[in-house]
Amino acid sequence: MELNTQEEALLKEHLHKFSLEEKGPPIRSGLDELDAFFLKRGGVHYGKIIEWGAPVGRCGRFMILRFLRDLHESVVWIHGQKEELQVYAPAWAQRGIDLRLFYFIRSRNPLPELRPLFLEPAFKVIVMDCPERLSPGDWSFISSKVRENKQLLFVLRPFFLSTKRGNPLVSWRVNCWLRPKEGKYCLNFLKGGEGKIEIPMSRVRDT
Repeated sequence: MELNTQEEALLKEHLHKFSLEEKGPPIRSGLDELDAFFLKRGGVHYGKIIEWGAPVGRCGRFMILRFLRDLHESVVWIHGQKEELQVYAPAWAQRGIDLRLFYFIRSRNPLPELRPLFLEPAFKVIVMDCPERLSPGDWSFISSKVRENKQLLFVLRPFFLSTKRGNPLVSWRVNCWLRPKEGKYCLNFLKGGEGKIEIPMSRVRDT
């Protein structure tokens, strides 16, 4: 989907507007159609939680790297499954990721094991990859601290999110997957602004 002149002007206007507000400029992916979709609905900002449905083997998790690569912030990535998280460094580097800024931790009980991560804003960006064993009380604590410390939290799920059930404390709920035969990434927004967009795979990798 290509932006027309009017949409490009609207995107620039939103970027300028948000940059003047206390919450700071919106966090961008560098993909105009995706950033425009978020901006029309408030934008991605610190203090927010984004739940990302990315079924295993469908390459949807790579899309969030677009938001992380230009932040120049330390990122803690919490892996919540039994299996070791396999990070193929050359592939991440090809996507513009500086792994020197990434810290990977495996924990199936992020609270209380990693509670200090949410008590102090030492890490501005936290990725919870397939978290388990979190109660409604845990989520309430996490949500309040992310907002208080102005952190950005991505919650990755290894399945498609449903419209019937969802975490009421998150700002955005998005399903993302790749259709390799069509060469397109598909994003289906369930909360924060309903809608669907498609982005050519080549643009996700190359821009």
